[in-house]
Amino acid sequence: MMEPSDRQWYWWDAQVLDDGGQILVAVVVEGWPFPWGSLRWLFQAAGASILEPEG
Repeated sequence: MMEPSDRQWYWWDAQVLDDGGQILVAVVVEGWPFPWGSLRWLFQAAGASILEPEG
């Protein structure tokens, strides 16, 4: 399910925004809109509590 051939997004970059645990993660997507359910699941499984798309 998370194999590169099975998804439409790819990790690009990430940076820590503050000491409160906020990070900004950049992904490259192959088209918009894209089905980002698996990406959302991945972040939530890693402990993310708020997900906000930018741009």
